[in-house]
Amino acid sequence: MSYISLYRKYRPKNFQDMVGQKIIIQILQNILISKKIGHFYLFSGGRGVGKTTLAKIFAKGVNCLQFKNQDCCNVCDACNAINQKNCLDVIEIDGASYSGVDDIRELQDIIKYANSVLKYKICIIDEVHVLSSNAFNALLKLLEEPPMQVIFILITSELNKIPTTISSRSQKFLFLPLSQQDILQQLKKIVNKEKICITDESLDKIAFYANHSLRDALNLLDQISSYKKDLIEEADVENMLGIFSNSKIKQLVKLLNDANIKKIISFLEENLTLNIDLVLFVDDFIDYLLTEFINFAKIKRTEEKKIFDLLNFEKRDKFFKILFDLKKILLFSNQKKNIIIYNIICLYQLIWVSEQISPKLIKNSNFDIEIDNQNFILRENEIKTKEESKKSTFRESFIHDLKEILSNSCEKTKKKFDKAFEINKEKYEKSNSGDYFLYNKSKILIVSTKNKVLLSCDDSDVYRELLKSRIKEQIKSLFNKKTNLIKDYLVILEQDWKEKLEFVYKGFLQNQDIVQLQKGIANFVTNFYEENSPLNIEQEQNAIIKTARDFFGFDKVKVVD
Repeated sequence: MSYISLYRKYRPKNFQDMVGQKIIIQILQNILISKKIGHFYLFSGGRGVGKTTLAKIFAKGVNCLQFKNQDCCNVCDACNAINQKNCLDVIEIDGASYSGVDDIRELQDIIKYANSVLKYKICIIDEVHVLSSNAFNALLKLLEEPPMQVIFILITSELNKIPTTISSRSQKFLFLPLSQQDILQQLKKIVNKEKICITDESLDKIAFYANHSLRDALNLLDQISSYKKDLIEEADVENMLGIFSNSKIKQLVKLLNDANIKKIISFLEENLTLNIDLVLFVDDFIDYLLTEFINFAKIKRTEEKKIFDLLNFEKRDKFFKILFDLKKILLFSNQKKNIIIYNIICLYQLIWVSEQISPKLIKNSNFDIEIDNQNFILRENEIKTKEESKKSTFRESFIHDLKEILSNSCEKTKKKFDKAFEINKEKYEKSNSGDYFLYNKSKILIVSTKNKVLLSCDDSDVYRELLKSRIKEQIKSLFNKKTNLIKDYLVILEQDWKEKLEFVYKGFLQNQDIVQLQKGIANFVTNFYEENSPLNIEQEQNAIIKTARDFFGFDKVKVVD
């Protein structure tokens, strides 16, 4: 066979030619210089990172007759004998083929004889983790009482499968994955030597999809150079590997931002063709979104920021869980394309819709959608009009209002309201008006001299009701029956008051220290209140109306006040 594969042709023959693994190389060179050579080394790491290659270079280094400049010479008799693979003193065994106890006993018989050429007899066992338990026991005996002038180098890609009785007796070296930059530099050297006409973008793509393995990168380069003889471009690499291009992934994310479900489905059906590696597409999609999320967390806003702005912490966690679960499901599915489309629709609904839409009946605390003679009627119970826009963020506004109420409380006025509460509770026990929610579902905490009241309630449903415009107006009219006592009120959960705010407020009443009050409420978490604010509820409802029209058709959905 005249042609030699690139990964074999350019296999390093000395330490200087190695790619990556700088620390391990430095340690092995120092071992050779100081002549502190042990009898047992264990090399572990992923595929294509240089384990077997470095084992052979180390074998040459310990036997080199002209070792200088911290490297083997590759010209002496010892180096030549190892390079030509005809030296009896270098025993290379594949653990997958020789995994039985009899194979290890045969090895014992071989290594007990004197060396024929080299100073050290080298025994390299590749993929040692596949040995049977009896074979490991036999090997353990050999390692405990090693023959003189014999060095064992065991190589594995699954260190966890090596018995601790074996690994604890070795000098362990963990080979790290090669960086994309190291692989790219080596590819450029080989491309120049082989005179392969290829763009830098194509080499970047090969280095990325090599999964930190130089051997995989060289095999890909071998394939692509056979696939196309003239200039190799990025699109050629994508076609060969079945890659969903980065530009298309950006386009898909933009469609998610634009909230157009029909275009998303059409785009996926058109682009997820037979030549696309769907598992690889999901990997790339996850990688792209994770990168965007990290940039989002660093406050480096990009055009995709809208997705993560719309998701709270819980939804972001669910967003990525859908993607990670999708990756697992695809490994065992024959309907990969449909499963991907379904899961991306789920992502869309998570971003834009608070509840999943059912064509038969959707019930929500704010609206219902029902089928009525093939016309879908959206009955809107309560849609809160937008509050006046404020220059500050929701959190700043909420904390400001809270501080204003806490720092200007009036206990005398509060007592009057408490008395009125007790009188009116039974009167409005069965009502569904503002009176009912005020007297039976809430509690007055503080009445402020600034014409504001702080109320508490037990759960999110009541919280939403108390902020509805109809209920709010009724409650304000109750407070202002005789005189204009209040302009507005703020609502918090009873649990938040007891656990996070009550002790801060009591401390302020004792010390009247406004700075301490500010510090006490500065870290108050307002996520719940922002998510359940009238403005946010309205946005959710508008998104659902839009989604209903996207799914069922604009003319099929009617919004009824």
